[in-house]
Amino acid sequence: MKKKVILLFAVCAMGAAGGYMMKNHSDMQVQLSQTLETDDGGSSSVNEDSSEKSDEKKEKDIYVQFSKGKTFYNEDIEVELSFSDKDAVIYYTLDGNDPTESSKKYTSPIKISAKKKAAATTIKAIAVKNGESSPIAVKSYITSTEIDKRFDENTLVFVLSSDEYNLYDYYNGVAVEGYLRDRFLNSSDYNGGEIIPTDPANYNIGGRESERPMYVEVYDSTGDTLISQAAGARVVGGYSRAVGQKSWRLIARNSYSEGNGKFKYPFFGADTDAYGDFIDRYDRITLRNGANDREFAGVRDELSMTLAAQAGFPDTQSVRPAAVFLNSQYYGYSWLHEAYSNDYLEMMYGGNKDNYRIVESRELDASGDDDQTTADWKRVVRLAEKDLTIDLYFNEFCRLVDIDDLMLYYAMQIYIDNKDWPGNNFKAWRYYPAEGEKTDSPYLDGKWRFLFFDAEFAWGLYGNGYRDDTLDNVITGNHMQGSSHILRGLLKREDMQEKFANTLCELMAGAFSPENAVKELDRLIKISDSEQMYALENGYTSEWANKYSFKDSRDQIVSFAQNRPAVVLRSLSKQFGYTGDKYTVSFSNPKGSDTMLGSMKLSAGEKLSVQYFRENSETITAVPYSGYAFDHWEINGKVYNTASVRLSFSMADGNKNIDVRLFMKKTKETGGVCVSELYSSGDGDWIEIYNPTDKAVDLKGWHLSDSKNKLEGWTFPSCEVPAGGVLTVVCKNNKESSSLKRHQTDFSLKTGETLYFTDKELNIVSKITVLDMSKDQSMSLGADGKYHIGVVTEGKHIPG
Repeated sequence: MKKKVILLFAVCAMGAAGGYMMKNHSDMQVQLSQTLETDDGGSSSVNEDSSEKSDEKKEKDIYVQFSKGKTFYNEDIEVELSFSDKDAVIYYTLDGNDPTESSKKYTSPIKISAKKKAAATTIKAIAVKNGESSPIAVKSYITSTEIDKRFDENTLVFVLSSDEYNLYDYYNGVAVEGYLRDRFLNSSDYNGGEIIPTDPANYNIGGRESERPMYVEVYDSTGDTLISQAAGARVVGGYSRAVGQKSWRLIARNSYSEGNGKFKYPFFGADTDAYGDFIDRYDRITLRNGANDREFAGVRDELSMTLAAQAGFPDTQSVRPAAVFLNSQYYGYSWLHEAYSNDYLEMMYGGNKDNYRIVESRELDASGDDDQTTADWKRVVRLAEKDLTIDLYFNEFCRLVDIDDLMLYYAMQIYIDNKDWPGNNFKAWRYYPAEGEKTDSPYLDGKWRFLFFDAEFAWGLYGNGYRDDTLDNVITGNHMQGSSHILRGLLKREDMQEKFANTLCELMAGAFSPENAVKELDRLIKISDSEQMYALENGYTSEWANKYSFKDSRDQIVSFAQNRPAVVLRSLSKQFGYTGDKYTVSFSNPKGSDTMLGSMKLSAGEKLSVQYFRENSETITAVPYSGYAFDHWEINGKVYNTASVRLSFSMADGNKNIDVRLFMKKTKETGGVCVSELYSSGDGDWIEIYNPTDKAVDLKGWHLSDSKNKLEGWTFPSCEVPAGGVLTVVCKNNKESSSLKRHQTDFSLKTGETLYFTDKELNIVSKITVLDMSKDQSMSLGADGKYHIGVVTEGKHIPG
């Protein structure tokens, strides 16, 4: 599945002002955002293409213009508003409300002061003449005398704005209890008892009915514009909807902003889809308020998501720290999350989004949007409730469900002791191919798979420590969210007991190991605490929590991570009747191959040591990279010539160890010249071309481009890449003295763009989405055929 390119215009040109046609408070027709404005009142062109210049002129004619184009200022500023028709009257607001002829009339520059504490000012403006109104133009400014150090480099800054009618109106507002709560209190459904957060309230409505227009501006920590467009917004969550700072799901739609049916920015860096392509746009994203962990550690769900992704589980939510302003007021700290939907599934796996179905709520009675989907899921549950030791039933179950996906999903939930599952926060999906549709993807086979999310009621939250026998509780029904009929049914089989136990052993040795869990916890705290602690210490997060209570809760996570493995191992021994005796498999993955060890995937250079119960065996399989072939295994000195080998206790030495060594061999090079490395520092970009063949290659007539619509871009003159060597091409912005004698492109590299390297016939040879990198990092082609961010190795990096 291929991804579209983020053009420079899409990332940058929308920074100054967005526009939308105002119809009424709840129904707006949104137009495309417009050009950047310079600080002297002029407009800066973002592309030399004449059609885009024409669009820019048109937009300047119909939108109010702002004299200040930047967003971050460390001093007082004055913003002048202007309109192409001098006879029109300009009206504006500073509180997020949509301007009307009843709003303040513009007569002089708008003064915005810069104090020590950062403040946001969102200006919305219209021009009116003879009763006709222009589209609303939107531009925000964030000012502080210390703006340069206000936001951590890892933090995204979201400035949201919406008319107060959409948010706080008694009947229409979705951020208040409102009419629906009062109606509930006056109904026969209310018996006078305690009101709980999920009782009817305006903020508890869901689906499209709950969606309100929201203008979304996103900036990096230096104030560069990443996103500026109108979108939809919904309050999401469970009990956490009742707190002051809501979790907002932001949804891009063409109906709000023509041409902006996606948020076109790689928010999460090196995210890829199931086929290895970088993800550079999102249909919807979520600003999550922390839910159950909001006032405790502020990181439990994000730790769960991070470790699950490292464990190889395909459907996790990538995360990133965010500071949020709403209607010119600081709103608090949020974690930015991916959001699950049919669009997400299409982005990840291809196919047609309309053919995906999701069931949700509770494992036992999860339901979908139509009767057929609900019935199909209930068939899975009914099968699990039969005797799955009978192969007829078990084989049918495996035909309907991806058993590897299931085992990893359930093992993770058991390991982290998720108290809010499986009787809540449950989602599964499958693909229904259209009649005659041909699908060769293993993910579009019609089997059910699972979505991992809302995993913060875990890791010892609320004092529930690592000691819980979660597996027994989930099987017996003693768990606070009930039993798992699916897991209970599967674990009646010895082969599924072995698979489940092995999966947990591999998790505890790999991604969820105490060492890795603590390392990732520390990393997440490091990238988020600048903003988390700011919000906490300034009273936006909690009335009672503080940095010391946060530290205590985070220490509880560390204690959980360090002590949980022993508890889980004892639980497995008790549940399955194991003796408790174990053997250890030690493995170091060589260059030229991935290795699958049960549920775990190891890349070249990775090392691993896993303990297994002596009653169980596990399969290890070599997966060669292009240009390599499997040669043999050496396992405790004995040679095995098959790519897959089943490891068991009988192969261990006297110390109960199995030492595994994999040997690969080089094959004839199958690839040709390619981009092996690129560097994008902002002022010294370069691109390295690698020739793996045994003959020099003349690149005359080949091309480099930053636009899929113009692949011929910059054309190579006659120049050779030596056999087995590299050629470095510098970019337009490279002013280094070493660039003087090198070939130089007529463009520079920018985060979010895609670089194309094509041959004479414009066949794409290499395609790389440029990710955000520090000055000592580059993107290099690995032996696995994928591009990875790492330390700069110009002229030294030879793939494979």
